[in-house]
Amino acid sequence: MSNSVLTQETYSNELEVYVNQERAAVDLIHSIGKLMFEKSIELVLFRNHLVDTSITEILRLHKYSAEMVGKPISVFDSAELAREIFNMDLAPAKIDIGKLADEWLSERETYKSTKDFLEDKFQNFLTTESKPMEPERCNSIRVW
Repeated sequence: MSNSVLTQETYSNELEVYVNQERAAVDLIHSIGKLMFEKSIELVLFRNHLVDTSITEILRLHKYSAEMVGKPISVFDSAELAREIFNMDLAPAKIDIGKLADEWLSERETYKSTKDFLEDKFQNFLTTESKPMEPERCNSIRVW
């Protein structure tokens, strides 16, 4: 009987984790749409387009990306980064959220928050700067 209870607990825990991942994927999809249509910023995940992508596909791409870089890229981190990017005044761009999340995982101890991290990474791409915009490249962003 204790095996049955343990199995039920394990199932409930795994189901809760999966539902939370789906919620984060929905949040990410919402941010992808807002960024695309309100800010002209397209998010990709390791060169995979995310516009018009289902929840299941978002989760599958995150699992694939973890295999690609050798460490887990969390849909929770991607959703948080996308929310923060929306709150910034960035020039129109295509941003690889997978590469950005990988950098965030590697460097998160050196920043107070995701906002500080993104401000540092995108300091040359802010539209609040008075200097004229010129095309420029960095690891995670490409200005159109």
